[in-house]
Amino acid sequence: MLFVFSVPILFGIALLPIYSFGTIEILGALSLLQMFINSFITPVYLLEFTKKYTNRGRLSLQRLVIISFMSLYLSIILEYLGWGLAGGQMLNPDSATVLMLISVALISSLILAIGILFIRRDIKDEVEKR
Repeated sequence: MLFVFSVPILFGIALLPIYSFGTIEILGALSLLQMFINSFITPVYLLEFTKKYTNRGRLSLQRLVIISFMSLYLSIILEYLGWGLAGGQMLNPDSATVLMLISVALISSLILAIGILFIRRDIKDEVEKR
């Protein structure tokens, strides 16, 4: 089950070698693609499996929320790691890079948090029906 939540992290790790050997055009496109995936696709993916495993009753919602946010933030950290390795400025980022990563983290966190609120509401409705 935890493998499902580690897919975004594995995706980030799989992209790291491309950052090392790519040209400027490839790195720009790769960075935009990874930002889009981390902003929109990863939170929806994690929400789907959080809902699935909560409905099965295998883990509590609180534990699944912690696992989901950890997976999301680790994938964003891997995005920064790839950029830092490619540009050689891992410890000296420019303000635009920091702003982009904060934006990605904020957008994806909001999507994940709002989705979790809906999952929680659905759980309460199911409990009240019983």
